[in-house]
Amino acid sequence: MADEGNHVELQSQDDVQDESGNAGPLKDITNNNEIIPANITTKQVKQDVDQAPAIATYISTGLLEYLKNKTEGKAILNHYLKSQEKNLPLNKKIRNRLCRLVIAREKDHILKDVNVDEQLEKFIISKKRFEVLANEIGNIFKYECAATYFKDYVQTIHNSKKITVLATGKLWNHYNY
Repeated sequence: MADEGNHVELQSQDDVQDESGNAGPLKDITNNNEIIPANITTKQVKQDVDQAPAIATYISTGLLEYLKNKTEGKAILNHYLKSQEKNLPLNKKIRNRLCRLVIAREKDHILKDVNVDEQLEKFIISKKRFEVLANEIGNIFKYECAATYFKDYVQTIHNSKKITVLATGKLWNHYNY
């Protein structure tokens, strides 16, 4: 593999083999602009991927800017800076304030096109939107976990019985309150 500026030459597909000698698909796998060498076996790549933490795509909804422009948001960010100095997550009260503000922002966004004489039949935030908002909170606030704010429902089978764990999280709870 040779790296010339932004151009990367990879070995041919025939040169990349797993331990059994089978040629695997050649992929350009990047991680923080570091390219994993092409001569790595496909089994090693699978092991590395299986052992690596899940990489979530960060989608910004403009939440940080929104917080910076609102009085309540500024108070939350100020508290975050103080807790970050101590390497602590946000406390329960601040998390609740953050969730109320995020849900209010979503309501304001949906209601912006509704006239005074119209009635909104349902206020719905999609599962995907909850995931995006929870991930954004996790990305903005260093010691916060997205699962604290939203975790989707899960259906599993245990001892031949179907078990359903309902959706949960601070955003979900504030939305349903």
